Amino acid sequence: MDIDQTSVDLPLLAVAASEFASYPGVTSDAAAHKFLSEFPLPVLLGALEAGSDVPGLETSVVASLERIFQTGYGKALLPESVQYANVGLNAASSRVRRLTCFAIAALLQDSDKDDGGGAAAAVRVVAQAHVAAPLLVAVADADASVAKLAVEALVNLAKSPAGLELLFTDKGVGSGRFKEMAMDAPATVRIRALAMAATIFGLSDAAAAAIQGSGVLKVLELELDNSDDMLAQLNAMELLCDLATTPQGARFLLSGNLIGRLISTFGNERIDSLTRSRALTVAARLVALFEQSSSFPLSASDASAIVSAIDQHFVYLKQTEETAARVVDKSEHESALDALALIGSTVRGAELLLLLRASTPPVARHLTEAAFYHRGDGVQLAGIHALASLAGSERSRDSLLLSLDGEAALKDLVYAAAAGRSSMRTPSGLFLNLLQQSPEVRLAMYRLIQPLLARPWCLRELSSNRDLIDILVDTRLESNKEAMEWRHACCMAMASALSSAVQRSALPYTESLSKLEEAVRKGPYASKQEQMESQPRVATQERM
Repeated sequence: MDIDQTSVDLPLLAVAASEFASYPGVTSDAAAHKFLSEFPLPVLLGALEAGSDVPGLETSVVASLERIFQTGYGKALLPESVQYANVGLNAASSRVRRLTCFAIAALLQDSDKDDGGGAAAAVRVVAQAHVAAPLLVAVADADASVAKLAVEALVNLAKSPAGLELLFTDKGVGSGRFKEMAMDAPATVRIRALAMAATIFGLSDAAAAAIQGSGVLKVLELELDNSDDMLAQLNAMELLCDLATTPQGARFLLSGNLIGRLISTFGNERIDSLTRSRALTVAARLVALFEQSSSFPLSASDASAIVSAIDQHFVYLKQTEETAARVVDKSEHESALDALALIGSTVRGAELLLLLRASTPPVARHLTEAAFYHRGDGVQLAGIHALASLAGSERSRDSLLLSLDGEAALKDLVYAAAAGRSSMRTPSGLFLNLLQQSPEVRLAMYRLIQPLLARPWCLRELSSNRDLIDILVDTRLESNKEAMEWRHACCMAMASALSSAVQRSALPYTESLSKLEEAVRKGPYASKQEQMESQPRVATQERM
């Protein structure tokens, strides 16, 4: 920055900037104007370079500029600040680099809106300052906060046609830079680059075309097909997992022919179990997102194909376990159950698992088999939690129940599982047995029971079992805070449903209702006297 700082008292500036930045409350335009009248913007920006040896100067000036740029008065000065952006993006200090990215992102905020030429003017300022290329470099910054703001600035830039031209044509940076980042950068940077590409893809049709033309998706597809490099395949799956968490990321992935690749990956026994598990997770996330919009690019036939392929994967896991052809990694079985839990957490997904015509018996049978036939291992725990998701533990009250056919299939599934356990015979006996197992299993069972109580058949079954009721109302049973709250949620659900059924004469009044209402009044935690035996605690290792 070619600014003469000899007339500036830098230690005084450090003190003044520190006082300004630490002033409580929101900075007003008047306060920003007053401070800048004493220390103009070029002086502040120049001080960041010239005063690197002055204690506290950099921190206080950066903090004061961040506050100024959030005011209306300061935003009007952002075009002036971009003149110094190249120096700021290449500064040794991460604070200065972060401030520079913040200023550019703020300048380009809402640049997709037609405001009388303001959007085009903002892009023109960025183009004239030649900062698009350094911004792309900043995506790989070692400081994650700098990289995050660089991505935000680039996404804002891509909101306008002029910005897209600057990023994806030879007149500007060129799409090759995106492809290079996605292909040659370290894994963390590639994730950032692909996530940014997915975000830009969802901005507009023109942005989607630009991303497709950049070749970024082709790089990802090549890595998925690279069966000779297990690490490359696994990295590609990790990228897909990250992108498949949002609708726009999923649309980006589905713009290529990925469904077939995912199915062939988790169906290939020669591929390592971790890569197969990640492919299952990606596919399940796509089906789960299918619920959100009828315009989501995953077709009903593709969703059915994914669920059918997962069904076959379970068959393969079961066959290999029975024949001892190889040792099946328990984590792979658990990951497959988690994938079904993701799908079953939505109404559409649950109906696919219960009613898919191509699958008889239903795909959801794998959940009851894991939940009720595995004993004392992670597979059983994963199965119960997945079955709870299918029943609606994560859905709102309005979307808890399925269609009539779906509800009938769910009921049949639970009764069939209970009948298969010769010592239980009924769901209430089966559930009671599981509630008498480990604290982790009880927590999973609370998650399963609470949504099932919205079904009359389950309410009738469970409310008639006095031993099961005694477990639910026992405030001394649990020492884990989350388990206490889920147990209490079960009591509230059963008390409410049972009271309503009694009022409608659908069920007779029983002593169990009084016990449940008393348990609801007590709350989820033990009384002071009961705390001698049971103290709530929070642990991070429980499976959810």
